[in-house]
Amino acid sequence: MNKFMKVIRKIKRVTYLSGIYFHDLLWDSRKMQTKIEIKPLPLVMENLDFSGINPERADKFWKKYQSHQFDLLGSGWTDCGFKNNARGFEGIRYPSTELVTDENGEFLKRNLPARFLNYSQQYWNRIIQPYEGINWQRDFKSGYEWSIKDWFVPVKLPEEPGADIKLPWELGRLQHLPRLALLYHVLIKEREEIIKEFQNQILDFFAQNPIRWGVQSMCCMDMGIRTANIVLAFSLFKIQGVQFSDEFETLMANAIFHMCNHIFDNLEWSDSFTNNHYLADLAGLIYGSVCLCGVGESKSWLTFAVREMEKEFEKQFNQEGTNKEGSTAYHRLSSELILYSLALGKQAGVVKTMDYRRLMGALCFLQSITRPDERITLIGDNDSGMLFRLSFTGIDTEEQLGDVGPTMSALAGVFDLNGLKCIRQYPFEHSLIRNMVGKEKKYAFIPKEIPFTPSEFSTEKLTFRNSYEIKAPDGGDLTKDLEIMAYPQFGVYIWRSPKLYLCLSVADNGQNGNGGHAHNDKLSYELFIDGIAICEDPGTYVYTASESLRNLYRSTLAHNTVWTGTEQNSFKNTFSIKSETKCKVFMFRPDEFWGEVRYGEVIHVRKLVISKDAVTVTDFCNKEIICHNEELSRCYCYGKRKE
Repeated sequence: MNKFMKVIRKIKRVTYLSGIYFHDLLWDSRKMQTKIEIKPLPLVMENLDFSGINPERADKFWKKYQSHQFDLLGSGWTDCGFKNNARGFEGIRYPSTELVTDENGEFLKRNLPARFLNYSQQYWNRIIQPYEGINWQRDFKSGYEWSIKDWFVPVKLPEEPGADIKLPWELGRLQHLPRLALLYHVLIKEREEIIKEFQNQILDFFAQNPIRWGVQSMCCMDMGIRTANIVLAFSLFKIQGVQFSDEFETLMANAIFHMCNHIFDNLEWSDSFTNNHYLADLAGLIYGSVCLCGVGESKSWLTFAVREMEKEFEKQFNQEGTNKEGSTAYHRLSSELILYSLALGKQAGVVKTMDYRRLMGALCFLQSITRPDERITLIGDNDSGMLFRLSFTGIDTEEQLGDVGPTMSALAGVFDLNGLKCIRQYPFEHSLIRNMVGKEKKYAFIPKEIPFTPSEFSTEKLTFRNSYEIKAPDGGDLTKDLEIMAYPQFGVYIWRSPKLYLCLSVADNGQNGNGGHAHNDKLSYELFIDGIAICEDPGTYVYTASESLRNLYRSTLAHNTVWTGTEQNSFKNTFSIKSETKCKVFMFRPDEFWGEVRYGEVIHVRKLVISKDAVTVTDFCNKEIICHNEELSRCYCYGKRKE
């Protein structure tokens, strides 16, 4: 029966795509509906805490956004206009379109087929001039550009080297728009310009990006995040008393409707597994549906999306509150998608109760893996993913994307946890969630210490051994006030004291074995002593721009484990691995750890001993250890943490 249903779904899918494709070849994929209205999210201005937004920093960020500079994926501030200014990726650089976007939108004729010009110029002609457009189709690193003539199926990954589709997608999430609303609150003198820029960028985006065409329609996940950010930004402006014209609101309502309709028709769901993509689809539907009124579909979209989000929370998160994708960064992203969506659903009266146990676990996990430098330990992929970027992290205009304080502050908004540092640092996120869920829920933290009963095992046949000791430089006591924290369902074990932070991974590959965001980092660890990084994970660096570099950064050799000449898991493609590792923990105590990973013919057992003045690591293996921790500095990527 299951196979039969798969065939039926496939036939329906092919029929839908065929019909809509021929329609889009002849007519504009958009249809203006004048009766659509939008309303802001039901937020109360007096309950939002803007005190964490520093006016001096806000002014610096405003100047960047006004000049269309964006800092995406840790790339540094980049001008994303129509300039031939790409700096290149690993020596690869493509020439970019260089033009001046004119007041009447004549440049649209160069980029868009004729059937799109009518609606596109309706958007563009309402832009308040002077204004220079943004190049939404470009990978701003390599300069590679996608064509607006590319239909959304299939996703067009370039055959040419060096181009990363993730970069235009990241720009198209429009996550800076809610920040413009925060800037509006603190930059009194700039308010008129901020409102103008907000409207112009929305009109610009939808003038240049007809639904179902170009790179910005190829991933529903990014469309979902875009929808949520537009809705939140619009709502934050409205509750501050900003009045938009009926004409602008109608155009924006049409855009939100078209995005929700596209997402609903192309949900990123499969029989084998669902992941953060599906959560983002649902988040976009929830935010878009609450914002839309007078549209019959919005009620069914909202009900469907909330029910699915509740199911996915149980499906994609372990009982301990950790996400099942095998990545700490994607735990953060998925936690935000779940939290902000269910909180809004609760405010809208569709969600009756929330899974408080898992939400508390998600918060505890982020706290546990936060290092002394306030960044999280990286296990698996990291693309700095969030649903909303609201408070500023880092210093000046250099943001700290690994700082999960804003996410923790938002999660804490569900609970009676007012004394947390993250709330003091990032009060806006906390107040936003509190605004949605109402009175805080009292809920105890999950246990931090989970005892293990030592299993019988033998290292007798593991003839290859290597041991090294990492000393505390000042002879201080690493074990004083030591806490241990275990998340066995995720596969993370942590030792923390005022002088020690040690986090070890035996994480599952995630995604029901697909391992799309997993790395070969089993029995790898990150170590800080006296706040100084001794061993760090090198990060992710790239996705589609270079398959060889992508594989290098997720390889066994790139991580703080042993190398015997065999990968822990083989790579199937850019976002899939063969699930070939089997991990086991024999002992986890404050002073000692024993863990094992098996893959192919390799058996690797790692022993950690934590004493007052040192951490001692001993590796046992049935194969010759070619490379171990002390030699990893020779690896190309070790020590070059890329995010």
